[in-house]
Amino acid sequence: KGCGILVTEDMKSRLLPAGTIRSFLSEQRTIVVDSFIPSSLGDGNFHQDSNSQTLDEGNMLVMLTKNHERDENGTNGGGGLVATSLNDNGDAIPRLQILGKIMEVFGPVQRPLYVIRLP
Repeated sequence: KGCGILVTEDMKSRLLPAGTIRSFLSEQRTIVVDSFIPSSLGDGNFHQDSNSQTLDEGNMLVMLTKNHERDENGTNGGGGLVATSLNDNGDAIPRLQILGKIMEVFGPVQRPLYVIRLP
């Protein structure tokens, strides 16, 4: 009984990396996403678009959770997000966690930052 939306191959082929979480301001319930995309995100998990563009206010951001190695006790050891559903081969199926809509875009034009406010 995992949380999130199961990711199909079709869905994964249409996802574009938007950046990385730069900070979480818990008192303001705000996430700041940096549009910098490290090379580790270009490992074939996402559709690659050489013409990636800046996102606008109102665009929805999601987070793809990945499976973490489990230790001998069946726990993930690192406390990270874990995909809990398995396919027929016993491989973990990634899930999408909805972060929310972009409420504000700021910073340099070449590398903007996106603000998401949580409910």
